[in-house]
Amino acid sequence: MTSAIGPFAVDSGLVGTEGDGEKVVRIHNTNTGKIIRSTFEVVDGEARADGDFAIDGVGGMGARIRLSFVDPA
Repeated sequence: MTSAIGPFAVDSGLVGTEGDGEKVVRIHNTNTGKIIRSTFEVVDGEARADGDFAIDGVGGMGARIRLSFVDPA
C-alpha cells in the first residue's frame, strides 16, 4: 500500500508535478514517525502506470516505484 501513496498524491493533485520525469514524494509514516521516500516517473502530469518492471510471483508488469525507508531504526 505504501507504494501507491506517491503516485496517488500526484494524480489527485495533492503535490505538483513540475513537468515530466522522475518525481520524489516524501511520505510521513504516522505509525512509526519515519519518512519514506517514493520515487517514480511522471508522464503528462500523471504517475506512469505502464512499464516493463516485473516482480517475481506477481502477475503482469508496470512502472517501477522505488521506496527508500530513511533512517528506519
